[in-house]
Amino acid sequence: MHAQEPARCEQTIARVLAVMEAYQLETLHPNVAAQFYFQAAVVYRMQEEQEQQEQALANPAFAGMKDNPEYKKLMARIEPSSNTCI
Repeated sequence: MHAQEPARCEQTIARVLAVMEAYQLETLHPNVAAQFYFQAAVVYRMQEEQEQQEQALANPAFAGMKDNPEYKKLMARIEPSSNTCI
């Protein structure tokens, strides 16, 4: 998603969000939506955009996963205290 080019990245994310809204992808394909939000959170982490990262991860698509050990491992990899990204 053009992670090294913040302006282009924001444009791409905005376009994907518009398509997702137009086609109600969060309802039709929640797994696809969750994958996008997770990837967006990773990109925001790389750009040190904490607020946008938290917004992406606050999506209801992740609500049922919060207690899953694999989900917790993934979240630990992109936490601000971590110096690594996926």
